[in-house]
Amino acid sequence: MNEKRVVAIYARQSVDKKDSVSIESQIDDCKRTIGQNEDVRVYTDRGKSGKSIVGRDELMKMMKDVEANLISRVVVYKLDRFARNIADFYNLQKTLEEHNCSFVSVTQGFNTSDSMGRAMMGILAVFAQMERENISARIKDNYDYRVKDRRWASGKAPFGYKNGKIDGKTTLIPDPEEVSAVQTIFKLYATEPNISIGKLQDKLNEMGITGHQTDKGFSRTTLGRILKNPVYAPGDELIRKYYEKFHIQFVNDKEEWNGETSAAVVGKNNRTINAEDKEEMKIYLTNVKPIVDTETFLLVQDRMSENSAIASDNLPNTNLQELSGLLKCAECNGTFGRRRYAECIYSCKL
Repeated sequence: MNEKRVVAIYARQSVDKKDSVSIESQIDDCKRTIGQNEDVRVYTDRGKSGKSIVGRDELMKMMKDVEANLISRVVVYKLDRFARNIADFYNLQKTLEEHNCSFVSVTQGFNTSDSMGRAMMGILAVFAQMERENISARIKDNYDYRVKDRRWASGKAPFGYKNGKIDGKTTLIPDPEEVSAVQTIFKLYATEPNISIGKLQDKLNEMGITGHQTDKGFSRTTLGRILKNPVYAPGDELIRKYYEKFHIQFVNDKEEWNGETSAAVVGKNNRTINAEDKEEMKIYLTNVKPIVDTETFLLVQDRMSENSAIASDNLPNTNLQELSGLLKCAECNGTFGRRRYAECIYSCKL
């Protein structure tokens, strides 16, 4: 069995940068520590982060070969090429031990075939995780700095804008055609009688306004996100008062809400979220010029809340819920379920 086992080289590089060791260089350094008569199998994950083992296909393939007792030794250029998360590291190392497979770090000069190597492995794994956590902290600090500096810090540009820079600061650049579409979306929802997201979707399709979507036009989810996004509206006193009811954290001082730029809502992990997701929310003023007036934006929010309340009231969540599936509509003769109840409540003659 042992004679058939091979030595595995594992190399990983997050991105190709001038100051990082290339996969090819990692492999060359690993090969120098391996005897010429030993069979070698190389596994490489290019463009993969060491933060987690998820998505690292070649690592998973190598570990399956370890479990199949095909590998006697795993050789890496450096420990953090293998794992930077201490939990992942010990899980991987446990599998290696169970299958009598040693681990060698070339630049750190140890292997797990001896007790000193195993002790060093544990120490270095702790430092690898500390380094990852320090990187995460630096990223968060940089994000907080950009938010306080009134830059666009919420990632991909929403519909109506393109990502760009002004005076070296990240911002959103209006796209004239898309801006016109956004303004139409808000105007229709604010002024059309008996409006709903579905009816708005149909109206936009009739007008040939499809945005980034397929020939079917905007999805209802996309329209909902557009209508709830404060980045289109001025960050003024009225908008601030609207968001105060969500018990949201305000990054900027009250006097800064002068309406010159828009605002953006983010949640935990600084991801962009919808206004109804209240957990760990915060809102900051951007450097993006608004394209929808305050009155229209707030009217849209009110109408969306009303429509949501009506839809909720029309669901069989009271005593009628127990009769769901038993009652029939006097006009359409359909059996009441959750959806049919919402559709027929205004026309049924019960």
